[in-house]
Amino acid sequence: MVPLGPLTVQPLMLKRLILIVSLCRLLAAQPAQAPDTPAGRQFAHWLEVFNRGQRDEVQRFLKENDPRAARHLDDQMEFRRMTGGFDFKKVEESAPEKLTGIVKERDSDNIARLRWRWIPPPRISSSSSASNLFPSLKTLPPQPG
Repeated sequence: MVPLGPLTVQPLMLKRLILIVSLCRLLAAQPAQAPDTPAGRQFAHWLEVFNRGQRDEVQRFLKENDPRAARHLDDQMEFRRMTGGFDFKKVEESAPEKLTGIVKERDSDNIARLRWRWIPPPRISSSSSASNLFPSLKTLPPQPG
């Protein structure tokens, strides 16, 4: 028996409790996985390229997925510099053509809600001039704890 404040715990139970707490902390630290949908796969690929921060890779991704977005390469690289990239934390909503989730900036404690929209080929629409390959992010208030 091991005294633990007012409680007395058997050594085996204490070891199990420590193991459970350790596993919970490890699982909580794991990043979320993007869903296996067209939007989820495209977002995961963008995030991987964006987080590496290599200009030529970002440019290639943009040209392959939405040539209009390549005009905004400098904006994406500046955004990458400002945030340090993102860790994907949580899927909130997922459908084949869209993904909503939570990301955390790597260089700060800022978190944001992202909205990613996938459009099947052809990717260029004459009725739209905005890029579809820049996630819509909304900063969220600080989380307690």
